[in-house]
Amino acid sequence: RDLNDKDDVFLFAFSSHPFLLQPFTINHDLVMRRLALLHAYGQTALFDVIMEGLQMVQRGRYDKKALLVVTDGMDNTSASTVNDVVAQAKRMGVLVYSIGIGDPNGSSSGPAVRIGPFMFGGDDSEHVDSETLHTLSTETGAKTYIIREAGDGEALRRACENISLELREQYTIGFLAPDPSAGGYRSLRVDVPGKSGADVRVRKGIEVGGGSAPTDLDPSVAGGP
Repeated sequence: RDLNDKDDVFLFAFSSHPFLLQPFTINHDLVMRRLALLHAYGQTALFDVIMEGLQMVQRGRYDKKALLVVTDGMDNTSASTVNDVVAQAKRMGVLVYSIGIGDPNGSSSGPAVRIGPFMFGGDDSEHVDSETLHTLSTETGAKTYIIREAGDGEALRRACENISLELREQYTIGFLAPDPSAGGYRSLRVDVPGKSGADVRVRKGIEVGGGSAPTDLDPSVAGGP
């Protein structure tokens, strides 16, 4: 219900491997029906599925691109690393939002718990790796939400609403690189003069020159406390 009618979305599931459940579509009811197929099993190939998602989002029809990762565990079977994911997301300019469900300081226990179409928990060996999720999000200019109680559907709904609002209230900042022919990664910092209490999120930098894809536009989020 937080999506625009024209939003183009796709859906991956993952355990030991990523599984494409739904290619790009504006039929959001179809995506919801695919969500009903999800159930918890296997290990967690978190980094691999994000890499697959980055490749998929590159085919999207719109300039603004974002991934939302919902996970209840740490990565324990990916061939990719967190550094691979961050580097690829930076190159592509994709915002990686994440919702971690579980206790960042402990392990989950007890039976699996269902929240609508989602099922979480049931594995004593896994807990939310909040540090990694924060790294993925902050390095790309996005945000991580941690939901400590697996049964807290209201908190999950609020997190999704906040992400949807942020994606609709962003500013686009353009700049001209002094020497575009000198390819490389350029760090970015955005300040809001006269707004000391403003919360600004922006991706940490962009790739310029050297035949890289156009990255002179930087999506950022600014808001009050």
